Amino acid sequence: MLRKLVLIASVLTLAVLSGSQSGGAGLVVKRHSSGITLLDGTLDPGRPPSRSEVGEVYQSAVDLARLYPDDLSWPWIDQGERVVVTTTNARGVALSDQIRARAASKSPAAKVSTRAVANNMRTLDRVMNELIGRQADGTIIWSSYPDPRNNRIVIDVVDPTDAFLDRLAQTYGTELVAVHTVDRAEVGGGGGA
Repeated sequence: MLRKLVLIASVLTLAVLSGSQSGGAGLVVKRHSSGITLLDGTLDPGRPPSRSEVGEVYQSAVDLARLYPDDLSWPWIDQGERVVVTTTNARGVALSDQIRARAASKSPAAKVSTRAVANNMRTLDRVMNELIGRQADGTIIWSSYPDPRNNRIVIDVVDPTDAFLDRLAQTYGTELVAVHTVDRAEVGGGGGA
């Protein structure tokens, strides 16, 4: 059951973030004085891959990243429906080559590329789990999810304070977490988590 939920979350995250990275219609991207990236507006839901073989290769990349979370990070699908495997070291590159070879033998139409990134899946998942719920200063993080294209985590927050954003930057740096500001109505009126 947990595996199914992870798969659903991965696909939904991919769909949500695939279109938002360029700003998407109505999404404003800016930097807070702390250096944290702020995303304000509606994230573009993107679209799922049009060919099932692309989805299968993507899922293979997610599964392999789960097995080797220190060597790989969250993969993503680019606008050309190429699966982008993100690697953090030489072993990750070798694993990416395995995905590419498997895709070529099973689904020649599915293309795979490799991109080196700084944060592996273990780090992103740890931060995602740390950044959820009510924080020490009272700020509520309503959800957290990977942003594979930018190799970071996005958190949904209503009215983040300067103190919260400063603490976030001090704890995680300025590139590991982006903050998506959401309306109180989007999260059910602002009750506690």
